[in-house]
Amino acid sequence: MQRVDWQVVGSSCATCLIRLEKKLRATAGVVKVVVSIYKPFNAALIYDRDQVSWTKIKAVMDSEKVGVANLKEAGISDLPLVLEPR
Repeated sequence: MQRVDWQVVGSSCATCLIRLEKKLRATAGVVKVVVSIYKPFNAALIYDRDQVSWTKIKAVMDSEKVGVANLKEAGISDLPLVLEPR
């Protein structure tokens, strides 16, 4: 599994950020996701690389017309109980 942390850019609308989180959560292979509706709009996502690619996840974000800044990606072995953006 992979963990990705990033800052959402291009949107500050709470409704839009919530919609983005819902769309990401509905994507097959995404295990957990959280998108903050508060500045600086950080987000975190855990996904299974065997089921979905980062390209597919990025396409979901592109469909919501949001960008990515300060991307950090790391492999993880254990799923956290609570996912907090870093």
